[in-house]
Amino acid sequence: MANAEAGQGAPEAGARGVWSSIAGVFTDPGATFAAVSAAASVPDPADATKTKDGSRWWVPVLIVIVASVIVTAYTVPNIVMPEQARHIREAVMERGGTAEQAEQAIRMGTAVGLPMGMVSAAVGTLIFVLVGAGLLHLLMGLVGGKGTFRRSRAVFSYAIVISALASIVKLPLMAARKTLFVETGPTLFFRNLEPSDRLYRFLSGFDIFTLWLVAVLVIGYAAAYRLPPRKAAIIVVGLWLLLTCLAPFLPGGGMFRAS
Repeated sequence: MANAEAGQGAPEAGARGVWSSIAGVFTDPGATFAAVSAAASVPDPADATKTKDGSRWWVPVLIVIVASVIVTAYTVPNIVMPEQARHIREAVMERGGTAEQAEQAIRMGTAVGLPMGMVSAAVGTLIFVLVGAGLLHLLMGLVGGKGTFRRSRAVFSYAIVISALASIVKLPLMAARKTLFVETGPTLFFRNLEPSDRLYRFLSGFDIFTLWLVAVLVIGYAAAYRLPPRKAAIIVVGLWLLLTCLAPFLPGGGMFRAS
């Protein structure tokens, strides 16, 4: 009975329309996440004692994966590999190799670079969703949140469509500037910083799309876990601040960001 009641009170994402739910992340996140989280635990028509996940969480995740793969498909051959080729050529020549050996090493790197990058983008997105949803699910319980992992996964999956928008916005900037590092945050005001600098990596956590994602996650988890926004913010903002502060010291600069 409790499981059946958990799915009542808001329409399923499927009934609402998955595309309407995705659009709702941008236009009406409160109502959208209430519906999406409720849809994660609806009565199973085949067995009244069980619930099923009707949130279709995999659709927004697939959108983010496609956006990430598109960005990778452009940036690897046009930005990453030319720079990597220069480093490979210099390394081979420093070891006493020939120009032919250097070109052979570059061809091998080029052959595997793109497929590996695309697979990494897809797998990395899925890992980000599962780890992020699992961690926030556990932390929400610490402040009295009442929810399930399926609800957390649904909220997190729909929220990160903001990442797809970030990719769409940033790709033309990457193409124009021939760099992976484009600024849509406070790094705009620190032109002398290099992407490898710790201050740059810290300030990157305050990217406008990341801040937007954090705000949307607060709304989503407050709705999904029946929490006051203040308590949801303690967890989401606290986790973001922690990872942002650790980013300069972590490989890859941490993971809690929308780009």
